[in-house]
Amino acid sequence: MNRSRLADEFLYQLAFETNTDIVLISEQYRKRDQPTWFSDPLSTSAIWISSSRNIRVEGHGSEKGFVWVRCEAMTFFSCYLTPSENIQQFRTKIDALEDAIFNTQGEALAPRIVDWKVSENYTGSDHQATICTVCGRPEARCHFSPNSGSWNFGKLDAEQFCWALPPVCRLIAGSEVDARERMERLVESTMSGIASACDASMPRKAPRHCKRVAYWWTAEIAELRRRCLRLRRIAQRAGNREEANIRSAEHREGKKSLRRAINESKARHWKDMVSDVDSDPWGLLYPSPSPVDLGR
Repeated sequence: MNRSRLADEFLYQLAFETNTDIVLISEQYRKRDQPTWFSDPLSTSAIWISSSRNIRVEGHGSEKGFVWVRCEAMTFFSCYLTPSENIQQFRTKIDALEDAIFNTQGEALAPRIVDWKVSENYTGSDHQATICTVCGRPEARCHFSPNSGSWNFGKLDAEQFCWALPPVCRLIAGSEVDARERMERLVESTMSGIASACDASMPRKAPRHCKRVAYWWTAEIAELRRRCLRLRRIAQRAGNREEANIRSAEHREGKKSLRRAINESKARHWKDMVSDVDSDPWGLLYPSPSPVDLGR
């Protein structure tokens, strides 16, 4: 984040737009006072669980320069090592990081990464966000439901389901296949056949997003963010120093306009919320609880 206030403002909105559950942060702007925000003692690196309904934290810890969180048999690390430190301080932090990785061993993360990309969204920082899709369950179970959302069982067509269900419950023939591999293939083909029959006999529910758009977000701010991204790209591609200085100045002015719009939007929402308290005390201040919240 390069300790940028603007990047900190956009963090919540970016998590909403990309439907991100876990955010790894370096050079955070500030430590947020919430139970799903984990930071190192120096407040240089952090991990934010932006979707606590989807992610269950099983353990966490930190030392100077790094923080870790364990979720679903996987351990995520976020670290930041400043280049201004001397070699002895650098080695001390690296040794501590290696010890923490060794002591918190879990399942390998690389086989679970099914997709990754560098986001094109404007972050407000000098860096772009890298977004990874990680399969949170054992690999064999990740293949059965490629579409998002569960099925709407209230609209099940039982006759269509029985017709679409293929004869998957038969053993895999062939003496070259051992018993364990034969069983794994049988389970995978059975689950895949059931998923296909479910798709043929009932619609899927729309995916539920646990996160909400930032309360201050507007169409004007979205356009200003796109403009800032365009100005930054132009500045980075400037052909000479004089042109680069001019384009960089335009980018800085664009960022100022963006920050000004965000602050004005926040002020308007705060004013509206205060004025609504007298007429509707259970409105913005107290959102209606969901059935999940009532059940807790």
